[in-house]
Amino acid sequence: MKKILPFYITKYKFDQDELNEVLINGEPINENIDSTGNQIINTETNSISDNLIKVPQLKTEYSDDKISQNYMTEFSEFKIPEEQTESNLLVDDSIAEVEADQRVREGILENQLNELSKILELETQKSIKFQEDSEQNYKATKNLIVDMRIKNGEGDDYSDFQDSFPFLPKTKDSEPSYNPIPYVSNPE
Repeated sequence: MKKILPFYITKYKFDQDELNEVLINGEPINENIDSTGNQIINTETNSISDNLIKVPQLKTEYSDDKISQNYMTEFSEFKIPEEQTESNLLVDDSIAEVEADQRVREGILENQLNELSKILELETQKSIKFQEDSEQNYKATKNLIVDMRIKNGEGDDYSDFQDSFPFLPKTKDSEPSYNPIPYVSNPE
């Protein structure tokens, strides 16, 4: 009966008959081992007995008494305690309670978030209304002051005056020394 050899043995061009003799009939292997225990393999020769190493199989017998003196020899991790079936029900109940509490908290947080969204929307509308009112007041004040300056003969038209308070008549060098538009949008 011819043994089927693995690929890593058959890929090298060893004499297959000699390999069978070593494996089946137990022909001796020439192990060339140096003084430190390293095997020296001669790759220049095609002799199969020069390129193999013998690894003997040994069966070691252990004493259970000596092992049990230092180590636990029984598994306790995989044993199912008798009480565990009842505790599983308790754990399932406590998980259900925690889950229900979490849903209640999420509902409360959702309601709070909705209320805060409504408050933010109202405050934003108030802010926009305040801004619009401020712009209208600014325009009304500007129109009143410019009308009075026109009556005093300081100019003929609204374009003759600066856009910033105190709305002085424009000159060639006149530039406002501060922000002429104190609000977000330009006054018209």
